[in-house]
Amino acid sequence: MPKSKEEILNELEKVKLENKLLRKKAGISETESITIQTLKDAQFLQDLLDQGEQKYRALFDLSPVGIMLEDKEGNILDVNNALCLSFGYHKEEFLKMRTHDLVVPENYDKVEENIKRILGGETLHHVEKDLRKDGSISYTELKETKITLDDGKECILVISNDITDRIKFEKSLRASEQRYRTLFESAEDAIFMMEGEKFIDCNPTTLKMFNCSRQQIINQPIYNFSPPAQADGSDSRKKILEKIKLAIEGKPQNFEWTLKRIDGALFDTEVKFNGIELSDKKYILAIVRDITSRKKAENELLKSDEKYRTLAESAHDVIFIVDKEYRYQYVNDYGAYAINLTKNKILGKKITDILSAEVAQNQIAAFQKVISSGKPYYTEVKLPISNID
Repeated sequence: MPKSKEEILNELEKVKLENKLLRKKAGISETESITIQTLKDAQFLQDLLDQGEQKYRALFDLSPVGIMLEDKEGNILDVNNALCLSFGYHKEEFLKMRTHDLVVPENYDKVEENIKRILGGETLHHVEKDLRKDGSISYTELKETKITLDDGKECILVISNDITDRIKFEKSLRASEQRYRTLFESAEDAIFMMEGEKFIDCNPTTLKMFNCSRQQIINQPIYNFSPPAQADGSDSRKKILEKIKLAIEGKPQNFEWTLKRIDGALFDTEVKFNGIELSDKKYILAIVRDITSRKKAENELLKSDEKYRTLAESAHDVIFIVDKEYRYQYVNDYGAYAINLTKNKILGKKITDILSAEVAQNQIAAFQKVISSGKPYYTEVKLPISNID
C-alpha cells in the first residue's frame, strides 16, 4: 500500500535526524562536507552515513507521490521520478524552472504568498491547479513545509499528489447528480425512495399526489398510505411487503395499487419497484403514476360495452362486426339465428366463408364505401340460409 504524504514526511525527517546523529558521532559539523579523509579514523561511520544518505535518496526517488525541493525564491532544487511523470518534464528541465512555471497564470501571485507563509513557519495543505508540459491542466494536492538542509539553508519541501482523475470524476458525479436531481424534481410521476418499507426521499409530485407535506410522509411506511385491503380483497400491508422483498432480491415489480391520500381519499395507481444499492445498502426506487382517470374511463367503457351488448343481443336485427380482413369479430344472437349457424361457427371466419360469393362481394363493396367515405351506407342483402319467415 503506498505511503501517505505524512508518512513520507516523517521518514524524511527521521533520515535527516539519523544523518545528523551520524555526523555528530563522527565528529563532522553539519556544514562540513563528508570525505573519506574526514573519517579516516572512523571508516565504519562513513559506511553508516552513506547508507543513511542512500536510504534518503531511495525514499525520495521511489516514492509513489511527487516530491519537490525549492528554495526561498521558488527555484526548483530537486524533484523525484513521480513528479517528473506527473508533469511530463525531465529532471534536467525541472532544475532550470521555478515553481511559478508550473501553475496557471491566474495563480502566480498565490505562489509568492504561499512561499512567504511557509517560510514564516506555516505548513500548507491545499489543492492547486497546475500546467503540465503538454499544456493540459492537472490538479495536485500539495503539502508544503519548511525544512533546513545540513548546510543551514532554508528550503521548502513539497509533497505532491496528482488528483486530476479524482477531480474529473467528482465533477462528472456532480453533473450526473444534477441531471438526476433535475429529472427527480421535474418528473410528472411520483418518484420516491424507501429504505425497507419507509419513505426516505421523494419528489414534489409525490407530495402533490398524496396531498401532504414532506414532514408528513418521510420516515412513514408506505402501507400507512394504503387502505387496509386492496380491490381484490388482499391485505395491503402484507402484499406490499411481499413486493418490497421481491424488488430487494433483484426482481422488479410492476403492479396496480390503490393508495390513500393524507385526507383519506383513495386513488388508483400504477407502481414500479426497483431494488438499488447505494454505499453497500439496499433501497427501493419507486415510480408511481396516478391512473384514476384512466381507470374511470375504462370502467365507463366497460359499462358502455355492457349496455351495447345488452341492446345488440336483445335486438331483432342482424348485428355483426368485421375486421379489416372481413372476418367476423362479433355477431348477435339474432344474426346467428338468421343464418342458421352457431356463433362458434361464425366468429373468426371470413364473410366469403359464410355467405355466397355474390352476396359476400356486395357486402365487401359496401364496407369499402363506408371506410372510404367515413359515412353510413345502406344496402340490402339477401341471406341464402334463413330461419326467418
